Amino acid sequence: MAEGTRRLRFEEGIRPSWVPQIRLFAPATEAETAITTLRDAIKDMYTRTGNPVEAWPDDDEDAVDPRKGGFANATVISAGVTRETGLRICYVMFGQEYESEVTHPEEDPAPLMLHLLSKIKVPISAVRAYRGNEMIDEIVVTMRGSSIREIS
Repeated sequence: MAEGTRRLRFEEGIRPSWVPQIRLFAPATEAETAITTLRDAIKDMYTRTGNPVEAWPDDDEDAVDPRKGGFANATVISAGVTRETGLRICYVMFGQEYESEVTHPEEDPAPLMLHLLSKIKVPISAVRAYRGNEMIDEIVVTMRGSSIREIS
C-alpha cells in the first residue's frame, strides 16, 4: 500500500453491498456506523486531492420525501382482476398506504411483498397484502427516514 493511503474497513457485522444480504435491513446503529465510515471516506478524498470539503456528505435531507413533492406512485393491475377481487400489495409511507400491485387472488403474496421490499427506493414502514379489502399479511420494516409510529 502506498504511503499516505489507508484501507477502509467495515466494522464487524457490516457487509459491503456486493456481499449477499441475509437480512432485509441492518439495525440502526450498524447502518449509522456504515454511513459515518462512508462520509469520513468521502471527506478524506476531498482533503487528499486538495479540494475544499463540500457539505453534501453530511446532508441528511431525504430527497424523495413525497411531502416535499416529486413523488409518483403507479399501480400495476393484472388483466381480468379488480381491486375488489384481486390480491393487492401495498406499502405504507409517512402514514399513508399506497397500492403497488393488484394481481390474481390465488397468488402467494410473500414473494410479491419481498420483491417490492427489494426494489423500493423510498422510506416505508410496512408492506401489506390484501385479498379484496381483508388484510392477510403485513411486514413491518424499519427504514432510514420512516417512522415505526406510523403503524397502528
